[in-house]
Amino acid sequence: MKLNFGVFGPYTIPTLPHDIDEIDKKELNSTHWAQWDAEAGLALSTALGCYILSISGKHPVPWYVGKTEAGFKKECFNPKNLRAFEGVLRKNGKGNPQITLIVNVTPGGKLVKPSKNDHSQIDFLENYLIATCLRKNPDLCNSAKTRFVRGVYVPGLLNPKRGKPSDSAKSLAKLVGSDLLIG
Repeated sequence: MKLNFGVFGPYTIPTLPHDIDEIDKKELNSTHWAQWDAEAGLALSTALGCYILSISGKHPVPWYVGKTEAGFKKECFNPKNLRAFEGVLRKNGKGNPQITLIVNVTPGGKLVKPSKNDHSQIDFLENYLIATCLRKNPDLCNSAKTRFVRGVYVPGLLNPKRGKPSDSAKSLAKLVGSDLLIG
């Protein structure tokens, strides 16, 4: 079974005018989801897939990767995610909070409807995105799944040890196109 994904965003997440470290939940829920749905021509708010919360800048930084099997609007800004992401905003004051949506679509570009079917490919995509985002930001907020990725050691590929890599490790990195190593 093949799954197709479309990428939407990044969309700027509204913050409170008097406190840029706090996300404006009312504005987000009343206006922004409807605006993002309209821009995409799809009901992204109810779509399935993965998302990345990041902070904008010359080199945007990913801070959290998540998935939803019930709709982005229900999952992305739940209280746990908001607390974690607002903590990041307080520590890293520069840039605007953003969200990028990786949406499960049909081959024709329509949204895949939520179901209780196997979501193993969305799980795989979430794990892949976590591993990829860890390359850019080792301080990613995800906890459980980053522990797994950080616990795998493959010379030339994942979590290299300090020192000069062996010729075999360099060969593996070149073979799989891994010029950025998680470490």
